[in-house]
Amino acid sequence: MSNITIGRYDADEAKSLETGRGFSAWIEGTDDNGAGWVFWLDETGRPIVYFGSREASGAVLEPRVHLVEPPAEQVCGD
Repeated sequence: MSNITIGRYDADEAKSLETGRGFSAWIEGTDDNGAGWVFWLDETGRPIVYFGSREASGAVLEPRVHLVEPPAEQVCGD
């Protein structure tokens, strides 16, 4: 593992994210081979969605892994 970043969205960013989940923070990393991954965290700091692949632009690639069952009205783009 070559790099890990932990960040927090401000309140306005968290409400306006494209996914509609209201994520409060993220943990992202880059493996030694350059492959990226990301966890998105809820307002309590709990990881709730994991994407194991990312493009160089930062876009996430399927499949996603829901670490907790999302509410029916907030299924993260499903």
